Amino acid sequence: MAQLVAEVAVELLKELLPVVLAGSLALTVVAMSLGAGWSDVTYVVRRPLLLLRSVLAIYVVVPVLATIVVKLMPLTPQAALGIMLMSVAPVGPFLLTRELKLGAHKQYVYGLFAVVSLLSIVLVPLTVALAAWFFGVEAAAPMGKVATSLATTILIPLAIGMAVHHWRPALAQRIAPRLLKAALALLVLGALPLLFVVLPATLKLIGDGTVLAMALVVIGGLVAGHVLAGPDLSHSSALAISTAARQPGLALLIAKSSAGLRTEHAVSAVLLFFLIGSLVTLAYQVWVKRRLKAGAPS
Repeated sequence: MAQLVAEVAVELLKELLPVVLAGSLALTVVAMSLGAGWSDVTYVVRRPLLLLRSVLAIYVVVPVLATIVVKLMPLTPQAALGIMLMSVAPVGPFLLTRELKLGAHKQYVYGLFAVVSLLSIVLVPLTVALAAWFFGVEAAAPMGKVATSLATTILIPLAIGMAVHHWRPALAQRIAPRLLKAALALLVLGALPLLFVVLPATLKLIGDGTVLAMALVVIGGLVAGHVLAGPDLSHSSALAISTAARQPGLALLIAKSSAGLRTEHAVSAVLLFFLIGSLVTLAYQVWVKRRLKAGAPS
């Protein structure tokens, strides 16, 4: 009986994780967009070459690199699944605060985030379809589900934050830090119980090359973004972090929507990728700060 209750609790936590991630994500986006205006979110659109290089880094380099790593390294199916799911799930706003604190170009950060979110409605299903064809598996990211997910967690919260910024700028400035704290608290309170539940499965992924493989994909994303954005450090740091940052909620949505994938294996691998990505990105952030102190152009 106790074992049955424990299994039900685990499954319930797994079902609740996407909801918690979505809520925390929406709060984060509202908080960040409280400082954004129309000129910010259209910044990249007015620079088509920069937009093209950004899309190349986020939607082409990372999935291709992940495919190469998965093909060449002797990974478990669970690890390979987690890497591929995260590689085709861009738009990771949890690292937006890092970009802005790092001194990244504010308009580029907001503009890239908004445009990539819109493009994901079409490009994510296309990328998933190409990856599924290449690996010969049954996987899909229905455009309707992707659009609904992105609308509720990113696009609508983005519009709400921008509207408050436009009509009540003093209020926006006052409540933004509180919303960020609330988003972090929701993420921690919701994710920690599940983290303890999936910890044994996550630990099994460590030591067989999985951590190295995930780190290689994240580092490759950072390098691609840094180089493709150009010599301006305020641009290159923004694109580097945006390219490396992936969205676990979207990755789990893809897994849940794909009949050919064993979704019970996805959660621990996706969470491990997210943790490794956060740590590697933090190291990159330290490096950029040192360059700025050394007088690198920004």
